[in-house]
Amino acid sequence: MSLENNDAHFLVRAKKILRTNEWLPILNHFYNQKTQAFMDNNFDKVSDYIYWGHLIANAIDYDQYRQSHHWKDLRTRTLDKYKNCIVCSRPSEDMHHNRYHGVLFKEQVGVDVVAMCRCCHTKFHNDNKVANYYELKRTN
Repeated sequence: MSLENNDAHFLVRAKKILRTNEWLPILNHFYNQKTQAFMDNNFDKVSDYIYWGHLIANAIDYDQYRQSHHWKDLRTRTLDKYKNCIVCSRPSEDMHHNRYHGVLFKEQVGVDVVAMCRCCHTKFHNDNKVANYYELKRTN
C-alpha cells in the first residue's frame, strides 16, 4: 500500500472515530450564528464563527458540506451574481470551486467560486482539471 493510500485510510478511520458524519448540524449552527453576528455588526464574533466553521467544514465529507446552509446560500449568491457561465456564456447552473484548500466556509464569490453551465462544469471535472479563475477567463 502506498503512503497516499495509508493516509486516505487513516483519514477515513479518523472521521469514523470522530463521527464527523454527525457534524453537519454544528456547521449549520455556526453559519446561523455568523449570519446573526453579521446582522448585529459584531464582526469579532463573525470572525470567530468563520474560524470554527472552517475547521468543521474541512473535517466533514464534501458531500455533507454541500448539504450545509452555508453551501446552499453560497451557491445561490454565486448563481445570482453570475447569471452566465464564465467559460461559454450560456446560462449558469453550477457553482464551481476554483480551489478547496483553505477556503471552505470562507469562500469569496467570483474568487474562490464561480458559476458555470453544467456542460462546461462537467467537462472540467471529467478532464480532471480544476481550473482557476484566470484559466477560466482565458478560455472565454
